[in-house]
Amino acid sequence: MTKTLMTVLQEMRLFIVVWLGQLIAFTGSSITSFAIDIWVYQSTGSITQFALVLVFSTVPMILLSPFVGTLIDRWDRRLILLIANFGISISPLVIGSLYISQQLAVWHVYTLALIHSVFASLLWTTLAASITRLVPKQHYSRANGMSSISNSIARIVAPPVSGALLPLIHIPGIIIIDLCATAVAIICLLLIRFPKITYTNEAAKNSSIWQDTLDGFTYLITHPGLLGLTISISFNSYIMGGIDILIPPLVLTFASTKILGLVSACFGIGTLIGGLLMSIGGWLERKLNIILMAMLASGLLILVSGWKSSLSYFIFSMLLCFILQPIIGGLSQTILQNKVELNMQGRVFSIKSSLEIASLTLGFISFGPLAEMFEHLMVADGYLAKSIGQIIGVGAGRGIGLLLLIMGFVVILATAISYCFPRLRFVEDEYPDVNLDTFNISSESDRTEDTVVSRT
Repeated sequence: MTKTLMTVLQEMRLFIVVWLGQLIAFTGSSITSFAIDIWVYQSTGSITQFALVLVFSTVPMILLSPFVGTLIDRWDRRLILLIANFGISISPLVIGSLYISQQLAVWHVYTLALIHSVFASLLWTTLAASITRLVPKQHYSRANGMSSISNSIARIVAPPVSGALLPLIHIPGIIIIDLCATAVAIICLLLIRFPKITYTNEAAKNSSIWQDTLDGFTYLITHPGLLGLTISISFNSYIMGGIDILIPPLVLTFASTKILGLVSACFGIGTLIGGLLMSIGGWLERKLNIILMAMLASGLLILVSGWKSSLSYFIFSMLLCFILQPIIGGLSQTILQNKVELNMQGRVFSIKSSLEIASLTLGFISFGPLAEMFEHLMVADGYLAKSIGQIIGVGAGRGIGLLLLIMGFVVILATAISYCFPRLRFVEDEYPDVNLDTFNISSESDRTEDTVVSRT
């Protein structure tokens, strides 16, 4: 029987409270980050120093995420989210104080970006691992879609809002908005209770953090289908990191920076649409097949986007590609939530997060130099001008177009190889769904009770 909207909202009410709070907090944090990025670039005039903010914001996530997952599996997750939100407030608070006292330097931003990254890693991994406790199994896909929506809204809202407010209220005013947004998230967390897990295996409970972290890697290695899914999604992150780097220089060969901003917002809307599709498509079956079809379609769209020297052609192809990304990410997360044991989810999800962020960062680093090299090859008198150039054209942006063609072909090939790996293709059949019999989610009072999960 089809459930009404009110029934779905009632069943997801705890998650919705947490999600709304984090949506507001993440949007506020994104507005501040955009303003700080502008300050760094205006203060230094250096693209390299500007890019270092991104590096310092991601490196701790890559290195610490596996250990973060161990803490998530050991501690109360609502407490972790509260600590993470308080910790995230440290960076803007210190930056605001230093800015008011006129002592803010770029190295302060780098240091505080490191601190912010640690707590952000704790926050997002805990949220992902908490979905199985806050919503019934049939709503995992919807919850993952809503998580994607929060990222999309922040991506759309933050740049224009921050750009409009910065000349009016300056960095201190923006930071006040950020802190108020975080306060809303904390209040939302204080209004609800998470179910607790008690361990029946005392030896496992008293094991070291290092051993627990290794157990997370061992779990993935001994479940090849889940490992293959994690590697496939990490590869997709690598490609999308390259796309993010290639969009600005390619668009600027056709249009102004103002148009670039509109194009970026348009792609943000694409991810929002994809998240909405995930939120209303919780009924989807055979999720792995949908993931592979979406990856195949992404490869075709990337290939098509580089074929022709046309801004509208590129925008249309990339918009469709960005719509597919929340579907790929959300459905893969849903499979892991269904298949990974409850007491291992923090560690497995943190390893997945670490690999994805590392792949995304590698995409940022590697595709910039590749784009410059290909651009030199595709100028009017370049090495490839009289061969490939006769097919796709020569001049500004055509080197990036050729790189997009290659990337699209590689994605198509990688998807075909993934499909040929039977442990991945049948991952939904090979591993049983998590046993939720000991995980009572039927009522608010049930959720406050301790949930017993034995560790293997």
